[in-house]
Amino acid sequence: LGAYGTVRRSTGAVAIEPARLALQKLSASFSETSRLAAKLEMRFTGGPLPYRLTGDYALNDFDVGKLFKALDSTKPPTIEGFFTVNGRLSGNGETTQRALDRIHGDFQLTSRQGIFRGLARTSNKVSMTSKAVELGASVLGSIFGSEKATKTAEKVAGQAYFVDQLAQSMGELNYDLLSVRLSRDELLNMNLEEIGLVSPELRLTGSGTVTYEAGKPLLEQPLTASLSLAARGKTEELLGKIRVLDGTKDELGYAKTKEAVTLKGTLAKPDPTAFFTRIATAKLSEFLDSSQ
Repeated sequence: LGAYGTVRRSTGAVAIEPARLALQKLSASFSETSRLAAKLEMRFTGGPLPYRLTGDYALNDFDVGKLFKALDSTKPPTIEGFFTVNGRLSGNGETTQRALDRIHGDFQLTSRQGIFRGLARTSNKVSMTSKAVELGASVLGSIFGSEKATKTAEKVAGQAYFVDQLAQSMGELNYDLLSVRLSRDELLNMNLEEIGLVSPELRLTGSGTVTYEAGKPLLEQPLTASLSLAARGKTEELLGKIRVLDGTKDELGYAKTKEAVTLKGTLAKPDPTAFFTRIATAKLSEFLDSSQ
């Protein structure tokens, strides 16, 4: 929590025994509203991994944006919002430090109202792809010259344009609810078991994995995620123009899509480029077939 801020007040009760060190109650505050409550226990159990840590904690009004800013102050944080975090953890190791390093467990993070930039393009690759598609469309029209070929070229260029518009609209989402249920396994991979985001025009649900790499901070470890996408309002209209809606709606009334959003990169810098490129080119073969 060092990147998060300074502890303003803290109290605790410690029990020390020959083979046990227990923090029976820890209370700490980081601001007027952000408070941590935790219990931790370190035992010496013998064997090849003699030190075993167990505990649970609850943290409210945790400012996640500060963590992202501490990692890279040159770009807007992937997430800005205050989270409630609850977790149960354990770890074992050859030393007390190794037990701390090998912590795994289950965690629940919930935030109401904030900003999510996890679908922001990392570069202008999508725009470049769109320009290439538009160029190909103009070449198609000039080569074939027929009215049908020209109309096909216009459809291809239009698809690329609408995808760019969609990417811009999804780059910064003001959410009403963002929740993540996750676990860290004994290999120290972070399993994002249940991801849910609800914004006025967009809903995301899915799962993913952050693969552990020794020596790298958590936010810089490799991310893989797949998110189902549903929309309403102007975003639904754009998805309809791109022809990726499946014709059904979810229980909240958002129109579902055929395509899942795939994320790569890291938690600090998620990369959705593959998704936007895929939908920009998905209908290309259909357009070309229709021109025959």
